[in-house]
Amino acid sequence: MAFGLRYYAELRSKYKNTFWRIEIHQRDYAGVSERMDFEGSQPLQITWERRGDEFYIPVKGSEMTINIHCKQNFKYIGLFTADPRKFRVSVYRNTKLYWRGYVVADLY
Repeated sequence: MAFGLRYYAELRSKYKNTFWRIEIHQRDYAGVSERMDFEGSQPLQITWERRGDEFYIPVKGSEMTINIHCKQNFKYIGLFTADPRKFRVSVYRNTKLYWRGYVVADLY
């Protein structure tokens, strides 16, 4: 199962000038990748689950929310899919992998 880069977005934060890059890879995709534009005051937000001591529970659940600007109606409708492993998201902080997960399309 190979993933190809479908969408990407880049952002430089105001806090400590941190460089963020989000890549959305699609399973079995071999086309050209498209740039997305972030939107809003919190374009990227990662929420970590808070439960217990990190010593006893080293793996924590998390979720990421991104806000992107859609300039054309239904441009990203393909991200709304019932296949929970079709789109893999990678978040890079200063070019190092920081977070990875899959697209769960609750809302579009």
